[in-house]
Amino acid sequence: MIRSQPPQPMMEGLDLTPLIDIIFIMLVFLMLSANPVTTLLSMELPEDHQSQAAVMPPPNPVHLALSPDAPHWHLDKTPYTSLDALRQALLNEPNLSQRPILVAGDKTVPLEPVLQLFSLLQAEGLTQVQFVMEPAQ
Repeated sequence: MIRSQPPQPMMEGLDLTPLIDIIFIMLVFLMLSANPVTTLLSMELPEDHQSQAAVMPPPNPVHLALSPDAPHWHLDKTPYTSLDALRQALLNEPNLSQRPILVAGDKTVPLEPVLQLFSLLQAEGLTQVQFVMEPAQ
């Protein structure tokens, strides 16, 4: 005669052992991969930045200025009333892609001319743009 096993009682809840195993393996993997060997350089930094460090001016920069009143854009002290005229003047600058562009503007300049200038510089692929600011007092 064939006898069947008596039914075993069902476990209540979930078996979390596989989940804990996977989390442990991931934790070990992340700990091993996230701890790269770093090499530190020994440096002697100046203690007083005002007496030992000097700001070097960039070589032959292009000066762009923004004024609050029209004409808004000035390239090397020459005013330009339209963005197209400024674009042509910028493109006529020699070695423009190797030269840094210094942008200075009054704090009361409207936002629209600033955004138009940013759009022009981005469209022409000019990435060496620096902003001239006064230090906080």
